[in-house]
Amino acid sequence: MGDKKEQTKETKETKETKETELKEAINAIASTENGKIFFSHLAKICGFAESQAVMDINTKEINTISSLWNVAREGVYLDIRKYLSKENKIRIEL
Repeated sequence: MGDKKEQTKETKETKETKETELKEAINAIASTENGKIFFSHLAKICGFAESQAVMDINTKEINTISSLWNVAREGVYLDIRKYLSKENKIRIEL
């Protein structure tokens, strides 16, 4: 039983280490001018900070499939954004 707890602890530590490495790598890239250009473009094409709702122009009803698509698309950037430092978020998003 002790082995299972040790494996879980090691798995948690490994995951935390990988998350830290990922955060450092993303911020190292984002802190460069080319990184800023890339992440700004990524935010734009992912629809970050835009309305996710899509209205059918004929019926004036919300198109749920297209709206869900937009939410999922924005999720790509949001998944990366959580690793960005406050300074890099400001540089990229303003």
